[in-house]
Amino acid sequence: MHDPQPSLQQILRCCSICTVRKDVSEEALRQQDSEHTMQLVLTGSHNDCLRMLRSGSVAYMAGSPYRIQATLQQSSLPASFLHKTTAIAPVRTLFLAASHGTPSVTVNKLRHAMQQLQQSGEHERLLQQALSRPLPGPGDNAAANPLPSKP
Repeated sequence: MHDPQPSLQQILRCCSICTVRKDVSEEALRQQDSEHTMQLVLTGSHNDCLRMLRSGSVAYMAGSPYRIQATLQQSSLPASFLHKTTAIAPVRTLFLAASHGTPSVTVNKLRHAMQQLQQSGEHERLLQQALSRPLPGPGDNAAANPLPSKP
C-alpha cells in the first residue's frame, strides 16, 4: 500500500515549487496560496525548473502538461521521468475576443467556428501544439521582447 498523493494545500505548506515567472502556473499557485506560506521559486524557463528538480533544489515543478512534456523531450528524458501529482488549477477555457466594433454577424460566425473546434477536439490539438513549442530565447529575432525603457 502506498501513501496517498499529497493535496495541493499540503504541498503549498511544506515544499518548494518551481515555475516560470509570469506563467499561468504562477498565477494559479498564488491564487491557491491563501495563507501566503508557499515556497515559490521563479525561473526564466521550464528547463531551469527541471534542472532544479533533478538536483533536488526544489521538490516540485509546476506548469502546463504540454510545456513540461516538451521540456522533457528537449532534455531527452522520458515522460515517465516525472510523476503528475495534483492539478493546480481547473482546465482553462479557450477564448476568442472581438472588439466592440466587430459586426454581430462576424461574432456569430466566430462563435460557431469555436464551437465546431471544441466539438471536433481540434481546439485541444491546437492548444497542445501551441503550448508544446519552446518559448523564444532572449536573442531570438522572432521573440516579442520589448526594449527596456530609458530612464
